[in-house]
Amino acid sequence: MVPTKKEKLFTTTIDNQQSIRFPIYEGQRLMASDNNLLGSFALEIPPTRPRGEPNITVCFEIDSNGILQVSAEEKATGMIKKVSVESNKGRLTREEVERMVKDAEKYKAEDEEHRKKAEARNNLANLAYNMRNVVEHEGIGSEISAQDKERINNAVDYALKWVDESDFATLDEINEEGKRLSSVFNSINLKMNHKISVSTTAGVISAVCSLLQLFSQ
Repeated sequence: MVPTKKEKLFTTTIDNQQSIRFPIYEGQRLMASDNNLLGSFALEIPPTRPRGEPNITVCFEIDSNGILQVSAEEKATGMIKKVSVESNKGRLTREEVERMVKDAEKYKAEDEEHRKKAEARNNLANLAYNMRNVVEHEGIGSEISAQDKERINNAVDYALKWVDESDFATLDEINEEGKRLSSVFNSINLKMNHKISVSTTAGVISAVCSLLQLFSQ
């Protein structure tokens, strides 16, 4: 139903990221490769912040003429980029849309499995990065022994390498890696609890603990 508007929040995936590219797809499937690519654009951002810190709001808006307006705005700096996609340029025909809707229903279970795996992979990577933040935190890192720091860093490096090289891993395999990484942090966290006040660690530790819960089920 047009006109219509939808917004979604994005962030960076690596430290000191200088730009984010946003591909624009048309379709009903969960996997981008199964949809129709209309175009893409990039938003330049200041490259001096850690991953996950920038907040980029992406807005998709279709007006009464069927023209798609897509914008991305980085909230802290106000930097913004906009593009327009006209209804008669590269868009799917009515027949193609109907076929894609049928395919979406046909492959619903398969697409949902892909979504779960992608989400689990992201959670595993986020857990690894947040564990590294704990080691590098000024108030916490000083209370972790050199040996335990090495254990965490080795586990983090292994997990991130595994994520990069395991495109065809099953959901169970991803969750197993998450549990393995979680066990390293849990064993070291027990040693830290009596040394560090909750107020000091609340932000950094809670970020890790919320992800640990996802792999403890």
